[in-house]
Parts: sequence; C-alpha cells; structure tokens
Amino acid sequence: PTIITDRPALMTEVKRAPRRPAWDTARPMGRIDELAAMDLDTWRMLDPDPRIGAGKILGKIQSLEQESFTRKSQGIAAWRGSDVYRQYMMLGERSLETKKDVADIIRELSSQGASTLSIEEFEAISDLNRMLRF
Repeated sequence: PTIITDRPALMTEVKRAPRRPAWDTARPMGRIDELAAMDLDTWRMLDPDPRIGAGKILGKIQSLEQESFTRKSQGIAAWRGSDVYRQYMMLGERSLETKKDVADIIRELSSQGASTLSIEEFEAISDLNRMLRF
C-alpha cells in the first residue's frame, strides 16, 4: 500500500466576504432592495427637499403596487426596515419617552455630533407614512 504524505493543508480560517455598501453597483438592485438599503446619505441624494424625496419613495411603492399587492407590501416592509425609517422611529420613541418635542431631540443629537434626520425630514417621513397605510 502507498502512503500519501502530500495532503493539502487543512483550512484553519474561514472569512466571510465583506458586506457591500448600498450604493455599490456590483449587484443590480431592484426597487425593493433600494428601499431596504435606504440610509441617510441615500435619502438625502433623492432630493434636497425632503417632501420631494418622500414623494419619490411613495412613487416607488406605488409602482410596486401596479405589479401586485404583494409587491407593494414587500416594498412597505423594506422601507420600514431601512436605516432612515428606523431613525425616524427612534426619534419618535425618544420623544414619547422623554416627553420632549422631536425638534428638541434632533437639536440635542446634532449638538452631540450624531447623524440624525432634520425636523423637515422627520415631518416628510411622517406624512409619507400616513399615505402608506393599507
């Protein structure tokens, strides 16, 4: 019998591929992916006017609705999972917990150097969410 001594080395370390940023175009993104990957920078690139940016989000969801109610539901769920929406919710929750106005909380966070929505963005998202109810 022959003894094999030239075995390949055992794999000792497995590394996960680094996560790509939302703006990376290496993988094509659909409308639902775009909504899910929405971060503050991407949100602000939609339009300098937050109301117009919110209108663009609404337009994406309405175009999904043209395909099917299921696609619309997926789009709304993706939006509600985005960083922008989570930041909106955090501001609202903190306002309720501390019994402070949202504008005051935004000013506090901004003075601490934290990245946060502006009051205009908060209000535009609030209006958008009213239009997204089923």
